[in-house]
Amino acid sequence: MYDDLRMTSQPWGSAPVQPDFSGTVELPCIIDVGETLKRFIPMFIVSFLFFGLVGTFVVAMAFHDPGPVVSYSCGVVVGALVVTAMSFSMKKRLTVTYGTRQRLWLSPQGLHRTDGTVATWMPWSGVQGFVTMNSAIQTSRTTTGSAAGLGTNTALNAAQKVIAEGIVGSATLQKQPTAVRHQLAVHARHSGPHHCGLPRGDAVPSDRALIFPGEFEQNWRAGTVGAWMRHYRPDLGV
Repeated sequence: MYDDLRMTSQPWGSAPVQPDFSGTVELPCIIDVGETLKRFIPMFIVSFLFFGLVGTFVVAMAFHDPGPVVSYSCGVVVGALVVTAMSFSMKKRLTVTYGTRQRLWLSPQGLHRTDGTVATWMPWSGVQGFVTMNSAIQTSRTTTGSAAGLGTNTALNAAQKVIAEGIVGSATLQKQPTAVRHQLAVHARHSGPHHCGLPRGDAVPSDRALIFPGEFEQNWRAGTVGAWMRHYRPDLGV
C-alpha cells in the first residue's frame, strides 16, 4: 500500500525515488486485538472472582443453603458466563474499531486521526514535539465496594497502560457519528477548557492534543509518518 511512499531499489547509479507528499496517505491501525485482550486478563480474573462470589451468595440465599458444592459450582458458572460475555463484547468492539474506524491520514495540510469516537485534526504548523506516555484511553474507575473496587481498579490500571511515543501539538477535536459515550467522556475530560462542546459535536480546540503514530506503524520514525514529518517539519529532527 505504501510502496509509493518508501525508498525503492534502484539500478546502480540512478537517483532514488522520493516519496510523493502532495496527496493524501491513509494508514490503517496495526494494533492486535488479541494482544489488547491479553492486557485485560487481570481484570477478567478479578471479575470472575467477584461475580463468582456474588453468584455463590445468591444461590445459597435463594435455595436456603443447598450445600457448598452446589453453591460454589453455580458461582463458577456465573463468573465464567460474565467473563465470557465481557471478553466477546470487548473483542467485537475492538475488531470493529481497529479494523474499520481507527485510521491516520497524512496530507499537505497535516495529520488527521480518527478512532470512531473523536477525530483529531493537527496541522503541520501545530506540531510542537514528541512525548512518551500512556497511549491507552483511561476509563473511569469502578466504585464496586472497597475490596472488590480496589482489585478491579488495580486490574484496570494494568490493562490501560501502554507506554508509547506520541506527537503532541495544537489540534481540533470533533465527535464522530459512531462515538462511544464513555470514551467520548474521557476525551472530553482531557481536551481542555472547551471540553463541554465535544459531546455536542462542536469542533473543540486543544493545545495539547496527542496522536500516537505507533498505532499505525511499528517503527514510525523510519516509516511513512517519519518521512512526512521530516518533509513538513524538518526542524523537529525526526
